[in-house]
Amino acid sequence: MKNKKKFIQIQREEERKHFLHPQGPAVFSFARQSSGDEAESASIADQLAANRKTATVLGLKIDWEDWDANITGYSYPDTDFFRACYRLDLALQQYFMTHAATNHQPVFREGLGFIFRQMRKGDILLLDTATRLIRATVIPTNESNLWNWLEAMEIKTYVGGKLHNPRDIGVKIISAVETQSKEEKARNAVRGLISAKNKGVMVGFHCLYGYLFSRVHGRQVLSPEKATFPIVRRIFQEFLNGKGKNEICRSLNGGQSNVHWSPQRINMVLNNPKYCGYVYNSEGELIPCPAVLKPVLKRDEWKKVQVLQQKYKPRKEKFAGRKYLLAGLVKCGYCGSSMKPQSNRKGRADKYYICQRHAACIEATPCRGSALIDTNEKQTGLESLISPFGMLYFLKDGTCFERMKLESLFNERSAELEKVNAALLSIQKSLEQNFMLFETLKNSLENAVREKQRLVNEIQILKEDLEKQKSQKIVDYIHSYAEWQNLDIVKKQRIIREIFLQIRVFQERYELELFNRDIITIPKTLKGKRFFNPEVHLAEFNSRRTSFRILFKGNGSSHGPTTFLYRKNKMEIGYLP
Repeated sequence: MKNKKKFIQIQREEERKHFLHPQGPAVFSFARQSSGDEAESASIADQLAANRKTATVLGLKIDWEDWDANITGYSYPDTDFFRACYRLDLALQQYFMTHAATNHQPVFREGLGFIFRQMRKGDILLLDTATRLIRATVIPTNESNLWNWLEAMEIKTYVGGKLHNPRDIGVKIISAVETQSKEEKARNAVRGLISAKNKGVMVGFHCLYGYLFSRVHGRQVLSPEKATFPIVRRIFQEFLNGKGKNEICRSLNGGQSNVHWSPQRINMVLNNPKYCGYVYNSEGELIPCPAVLKPVLKRDEWKKVQVLQQKYKPRKEKFAGRKYLLAGLVKCGYCGSSMKPQSNRKGRADKYYICQRHAACIEATPCRGSALIDTNEKQTGLESLISPFGMLYFLKDGTCFERMKLESLFNERSAELEKVNAALLSIQKSLEQNFMLFETLKNSLENAVREKQRLVNEIQILKEDLEKQKSQKIVDYIHSYAEWQNLDIVKKQRIIREIFLQIRVFQERYELELFNRDIITIPKTLKGKRFFNPEVHLAEFNSRRTSFRILFKGNGSSHGPTTFLYRKNKMEIGYLP
């Protein structure tokens, strides 16, 4: 690429040597594009085509076309005049030392400089946009000489097909640059980074273990380091030969390496495409990285490494995110804080709910921090204990569950309405006794009226829903506890959240608060020094599916008579000690 650019530059210099200025005014066409402008601005070919169109409209013939490509930073025409200004003006030198893009030196443009050297009085200059002429964010002292020189030479400057005074062009450039927003500058910077990434240029952190980073004539170079390059090659070879990451770490840490190796560090090496001479572009695709002189392994071998890496990815359950049946419902019975659902470190089926404030709670209460759900042959889990209650949703007779829920909400709203009416009556009596209290009670009166109207509307809607429920029947129901267990976890979770308001966990019992505010207390069985959850002994509908019964069985040795924990409406909960 560098040789090609050099060849084009030499070819252009030879062409410039054959230019002869005509007898009359000459017409010059100029275009410029920096490497960071390619995403949004017109290309050089488009700019020159626009200038040719302008010349055709004006009836002019272009005598010379020139351009400057891929010149970033703050550049100026390469003429003796501007070089003399730079040598004489300390302010201009200080400006370049602060703002210039390349080695703190001025970046002069050959194409624009050649045009300015060939110009004579009365010549014509064609530009696509004003900012193609010169670029700077701060205008140094002698930059104004450009406009003085163009004006003194009586150069007719056409921008976008319209004649402009040179000083007007300068004002446009200054105002355009000075009013450039931070967002625009940020977009320009991002555009430049994307352009660099798509060319294989490394952006950001350039160091790579096993290589030495350097710049040679402005080009990024990663050359192998004698001490660490063999270590990287050894890691890839051993991994391809079937060794595990922990085994590789032990062998490396047992040697003379100054680096402490861990599986995470091994992953960083194995997943880095630079070791096979490639890098990701802005679209996430692999492209060759020119900086890597000697890759550790071939591209095909690196692909094999990535295939082997697949088996180290998280398990499907962990990767997709676990679903907890009682998430958001379980509360600590002592401090009232939410209990966060978790699973054990190995990702097995063991699930438990831990009090988020148990560190402070345990000092003042018997809170043990978690529900102690081991889900083994000795201990049934909390989710298994609560799960049968979901069958209440599938009672058969006239959508019983929905009606019970609506009736409960209707009773709650009716009770709230009675309180609001009592408050309004109290305010009314106070105003009858002393109307001067109106200003004091105004806000309370308005709030009570709004609340009453809201409750009346909700009660009306609940009445209508209850009337509809009488004519509807459940079409989606199950017949057994086994069918309930086979339901999708998301559907089971939605049903459980409709049945329970919250579930409080204590050391020796659970308190289940139903949608109608009823409380069901399920005791645990004390065996030795430990409390165990009861097991679900029975969960079934009656023959007509109009009621539902759950029977829990404790872990004690004695089998006494059944104790009823809850018996109301369509549900009966029993306990065998």
